[in-house]
This record gives sequence, C-alpha cells and structure tokens, in this order.
Amino acid sequence: MTCSRTNLGPKKKTLSWCGALSVVALVWSAAAPVSRAQPLYATSSDTMTSGEALQSQQGSYRRELPMWTFGYSMALGVGDLNDYVQNVSFRGFEVNLLWPLARSLFVGASFGYNGFYESTGSETYQLASAAVTGKLYRYADAWPLAAVGRYVFAQPESMFRPYLGLQMGATWIQTTTLVTDLTFQDSQVGFLLAPEAGILAHLSKAVAACLAYKFNFTTASPGDRDLLSYSSLMLGLTLQP
Repeated sequence: MTCSRTNLGPKKKTLSWCGALSVVALVWSAAAPVSRAQPLYATSSDTMTSGEALQSQQGSYRRELPMWTFGYSMALGVGDLNDYVQNVSFRGFEVNLLWPLARSLFVGASFGYNGFYESTGSETYQLASAAVTGKLYRYADAWPLAAVGRYVFAQPESMFRPYLGLQMGATWIQTTTLVTDLTFQDSQVGFLLAPEAGILAHLSKAVAACLAYKFNFTTASPGDRDLLSYSSLMLGLTLQP
C-alpha cells in the first residue's frame, strides 16, 4: 500500500494518510471489549442438566407445609342418636394436626368433641320395675380420636384449595338421662370411620380459613341405643408454620 502526501498550503501542515489510519486503528482496539474465545463444545459446568432444570422448575412452586387446624364444630345426630337427641349440637370443637407426606398428600391425627342436649316436657320414663313421670333431660357426649389421610387439590400457592379426606379411629360416647332426682348413664367406645370434604381459603401465606363437612359413622352403642352416628360441620383456621 502506498501513501501520498497532500500539500495543504504554506500555513497548514502536511498530513500523512497512513498516520491517520494508524491512529484510528489504535483507538478502535482500545475501545473494543476483550472477549474470551468460546470452546467448540460446551463443558458440563456451562450447561444445565435435565435434572437441574427440573429442580429449578419445581423450586418455582411453594413447597407443602404442615397444616394445624383449630375449628368450631356443629353436629346433628342420625339414626338412634337423632331419636335420642333431635337438637343440633352447638357445643363442639375439632383439632387436626397434619404433615405433608408428598405433594398434596397429608397424614396426621384428629381429636374433637360434640355435645348433644335436649330437654322435653313432662314425660313418663319407664324403669325396669316402675315408671317415673317428670321433665326429661338428655345428653350425649362424643369424643372422637382418629388418624387422618387427606388429599388437597390445587397448588400450595393457590388461594382456594379443596380437599377430600378419611378419618379412622375410635369414638367414646356417653349418654345421660336425667328425670326428677334420678340419673341414668351409659357409655361405650366404638370404631369410627369418617369421610370428610372441605375447602381452604388462604388469608395469608401462613393462615387459611377452613370449612369442612364430615360424616361420623361409629359402632358405639351405649345402653339400648345402636350405632350413634352423626354428621358435623366445622369452621376454623388452618395454620401453616
């Protein structure tokens, strides 16, 4: 390559075109970022394996947390229990402590109480060898204790999460009849099988409102009454620590 000189006149200096190109090349090389040559094949440290990608995707979801539910329970007797006490029970509570076994699947324990009460007008109560006339007061107290399995639908971060569950255990039921100054009591422990259905409505990340229906089938048959089963409705709060 040949360079030419240009005469700019007596008051201007002669500038070499080759010198100008050299200055531009130096400025360009100084301003350009330094880049490292990339290998032809990516190494294991530069790529994400399929397992890591799956873990990254799963990590974007909120993991399952334990569920501790404390609720107020109302109940209504069925069968012989309804014949004995027809009123709705407004005295009850239920406590559920559940831990996640897998995604959406929980296991744990449940404990509760429902107290039934009814008073009638003056009636005749038949004894073994006599009869007593007076106002009757009837009470039935149920104390269930059971293991719980529950499947909760939707993702942990969802606002509403319906669920289905099954409780299996035992129930202690005691019946008490009061007439004048006489008291008659019977009690028995029976097998308990209680399917349940409910829904959780998250109020925050750690607190949810809970509404659940449960049918408590029990073999407890105190006195001359048979299979004192009942249905219950529970409204409570679920904590997820």
